Amino acid sequence: MSTPTGDLGPQHTGPREGACDRCNQRPGTDEYRGAWLCDHCLEDEERADNLQRQEDERMEEQEDRLYNEAIKVARGDASIEPTREHVRVLWDRIVWTTGRIEKMKSMVESASGNLKKAIVSHHTTEKENLGHSSK
Repeated sequence: MSTPTGDLGPQHTGPREGACDRCNQRPGTDEYRGAWLCDHCLEDEERADNLQRQEDERMEEQEDRLYNEAIKVARGDASIEPTREHVRVLWDRIVWTTGRIEKMKSMVESASGNLKKAIVSHHTTEKENLGHSSK
């Protein structure tokens, strides 16, 4: 199956015949992330995804542990020796939180502006209606 230049490849819409897109040795049986894979390659991909997910969870748990320790260090807990990692994780959280605050501030300012416009529009319409009804 050939694809035109620049195309991202065939879009599988269901069962089809042909070799596995990855190994090109066994018949493909399932689509996975846009590739037509045999059972063997599909298992490899799923196993790799599971390992990556476990690693991501482990890293997140480690980051949370470091953050909790960093909070204790910041509060003066002498039983924990401060490290650069504690400083880094606190700084990352501060930057993330500041970004969230700025985004929320922008949303509130936008909503406030929209509310002011709506109030002015409502009062203008009300005055126009009163002007027409008195004539």
